[in-house]
Amino acid sequence: MPPYRRTAADLRRQILSGRLKPGERLPPLRLLQQEYQIAGMTARAAPRVLGAEGLVDVVPGRGSFVADPLPREREPVSGETADDSRLQALEETLRDVLDHIRPQGNPNWGPTRAW
Repeated sequence: MPPYRRTAADLRRQILSGRLKPGERLPPLRLLQQEYQIAGMTARAAPRVLGAEGLVDVVPGRGSFVADPLPREREPVSGETADDSRLQALEETLRDVLDHIRPQGNPNWGPTRAW
């Protein structure tokens, strides 16, 4: 698992366990770099992954904050079910992963069916 995914997984566990509360700021990027022994670009990628999942709100120039309310607490948009919003978050995460993988190999590599 890439370092940014390991970092995101640990932060996700902290959010879902309640250690990091809704509205609370995630540790600054420098602290993430030190704590997880990762590069700056890697530290920036972890909150973006969580943002794609709806767990974190990334505010440029201010930092990343635990979503308030968390996705499971949010009301679906008119005509949308909770399953639809989870599927949308999963698709966004998959796009993020594919965007990360493509530059490292075959640019044509990807899912075989349309989204």
